[in-house]
Amino acid sequence: MEQQNVDDDLNNSLHLGTSYPIEEVEDFLVDIAEIKDSLKLTSSLNYEGIEIQFPYGKAYPCQEHLMEEIIKALIARENCLLESPAGTGKTAALLCSALAWQQHEKANLELECSPPKKSKTSVNQNGESSQVPLIFYATRTLKHIDQIVDQLKHSSYTDTPMTILTSMVNSCKNEFNDYQCEDADSDEHFCQYNPENLKWCQHLRGQKDQTWKISDLKDFCEKSNKNNHFQTCPYFELLDAVKNARIIFCTYSYLLKANMREALDLHLNNNIIIFDEGHNVENVCYQISSTPEDFLTYTNMTNFTSILESDLNSSTVSVPLEKKEPLRVVVETLKSFRNFLLALSFRKFSNPVEISFQDFQNYFELTGFGPSNLSNLRKSYNVLTNRPYVFEVNGNRYKMGRHTSRFVGDLLGVLEFLWEGDTYNRNESEFKIFLTKSSSTVLPLDFGIRVMCMNPAVVFQQMNVAGSVIITSATLSPMKSFSTQLGIPFLHQLSEDHIVDTNRIFSKLIDKYDDNSFPPLELTSIYKENTKEWMSIQGQLGKIVADICHNVPKGVIVFVPSESYASKMLDAWKKNGSWKAIHAEKEIKHERKGMTSKEVKELLVEYRQSATTNKGAILFAYMRGKFSEGIDFKDDHSRALITIGIPFRPKQDLFVTNKMEYQNLKCKLKSTEKSDVLDGTQWWANDAFKALNQALGRNVRHKNDWGAIFMLDRRWNEMNKREMLPNWIRATLKNSGEKEEAGTWDKVLPNLSRYVGQFENDASSSAKP
Repeated sequence: MEQQNVDDDLNNSLHLGTSYPIEEVEDFLVDIAEIKDSLKLTSSLNYEGIEIQFPYGKAYPCQEHLMEEIIKALIARENCLLESPAGTGKTAALLCSALAWQQHEKANLELECSPPKKSKTSVNQNGESSQVPLIFYATRTLKHIDQIVDQLKHSSYTDTPMTILTSMVNSCKNEFNDYQCEDADSDEHFCQYNPENLKWCQHLRGQKDQTWKISDLKDFCEKSNKNNHFQTCPYFELLDAVKNARIIFCTYSYLLKANMREALDLHLNNNIIIFDEGHNVENVCYQISSTPEDFLTYTNMTNFTSILESDLNSSTVSVPLEKKEPLRVVVETLKSFRNFLLALSFRKFSNPVEISFQDFQNYFELTGFGPSNLSNLRKSYNVLTNRPYVFEVNGNRYKMGRHTSRFVGDLLGVLEFLWEGDTYNRNESEFKIFLTKSSSTVLPLDFGIRVMCMNPAVVFQQMNVAGSVIITSATLSPMKSFSTQLGIPFLHQLSEDHIVDTNRIFSKLIDKYDDNSFPPLELTSIYKENTKEWMSIQGQLGKIVADICHNVPKGVIVFVPSESYASKMLDAWKKNGSWKAIHAEKEIKHERKGMTSKEVKELLVEYRQSATTNKGAILFAYMRGKFSEGIDFKDDHSRALITIGIPFRPKQDLFVTNKMEYQNLKCKLKSTEKSDVLDGTQWWANDAFKALNQALGRNVRHKNDWGAIFMLDRRWNEMNKREMLPNWIRATLKNSGEKEEAGTWDKVLPNLSRYVGQFENDASSSAKP
């Protein structure tokens, strides 16, 4: 049975619930990958009669395998999971194979039709695609979309009509000059444009290269407006481009949230959906179908109700007549729920109190948030938020403010999953509802309702209407979690090896310092903090890290399970001398709990600069933290990566406890069938290894990179743990020594010294004229 530190902070729990859309725009986390000029070195591949034009000359074998699997899945209208390590060029393989298939479908349709129909996808009254399928390409951030568009621009498919879906704030700056101010209401967007002045698609029509970024569109609109040729708006140009697009780029929320698809008139039926960086998808499904802590509280209900009630009764806020009644509906519903929460405040409780699903439904019916009134409430909300947008020539500009809009919208989104028409029989087990006290130190007496979705398939099963769903990432292992949690079949599953030669990666599983050391490395709660055994383990760990710093040049990254573990470990090292020994070898940097984006950027810049100096640097970070995903530590930024322990979430966390119970119940119901359903412990382990594998993917980022990877924990002696690692890690483990089993540090150290010396000599030789 797995054990974990019972003192692990609950920051290591799932972050449930978030505002929408989730669009990260920071550009400092990932080094922009260099896209080499193809120099017209293209190649042609043919799978199942479909010819793929591939840039950059001959594709890597792993790219060929990816493209072949994608073509098979698209032809059969089946779903697939594709894992390919960073630097293997999976984006180019995805784009070229999917667009080649789309062109093939278009050509076949034109041959069959007389006269030929229009090539773009049309949608019938049932929302079913009747012609060439669209491709929806979803990823995590807007910055990543820019990089994907760069890849498209270097391909033979640059004439493919495209668009990018993003928010008004990120696209139109006509009225958002001050939107970054904390009190600015960035959703108040009333561009005075005429629908007839949308010229972007007309500008692109007929051009060979139709690839573009948001910045290109903004520049076009700014110049057009400045020259007074016509007034236009980038946001509405984006939406207009959807009509002609054959590939649509967006972040996950635009596809996973039904109300956003409805607002933008997006139809998934029979179309193709690609989720890049897809290891995030399961967690996003939990987020958008659950309320976060301290969200649905008495204080929030009071504050947002007061804001809207003030607008309704104000003599200074101009609310047009057609919006008065919708505003009244929303205000009265929020007030009713606020009063319901006030009535609950007289209950005495310390721990969360579970509310039965039926009682919760009855309570919400009484407040107006129940199934019978939800449709009317959604219509009122849409009117107040200008969805769908109507050009307002009369200047009636009232719209619900940004923060209030997001609060009400997020709440409605969760309830729409709860009250979905045909799901009453399943909801009792798939959702858990609790009366909770606020965890905020600012509002110690606050209380509210927390809704937690136990099954991400509640959200993701909406994707099952697509022709094919493709989920791809550098790290999807262990894949079993995806195929059982998301609720749709993935008949095609592929895990590719790294393009880096295995002799350029030195990886080892370490279970203790030397054959005679005691106790062996056991990074669990079996030894309490500051006991003799625990301090002995910390002494061994400190010596190993100091040895690595001494033998490995430049940058070293250390990932630990949680912030609380890092704090205790570093305190112990300061007492036993390890900190001083490490500092003598490297500049020390470490992640801190609750860092802002600005602080993360500053620390990352400091570390990268220090790592490239003669002394080098070491960065201590958390698995599931700010530095464990989406950041490149390539070349000298990480010549060694160390993981200490396995990041199992704390079992006492409210979500984890209930999720494990839910998985056990599912297993029990399926016990008479042959099923791949994970039980609670299996889900818990899969979740931990997904986080671990993400951290392992931070270094060795391209074909010519090299580096060492060390995983420190006694549990690596268990074969079932090693089987949960990605293929490329398992391959390098076999190549880095005589045995795959976890070994002792005293036997690994000489091999590490020879490995580093080999590549330092190679680098020195290549630098000579």
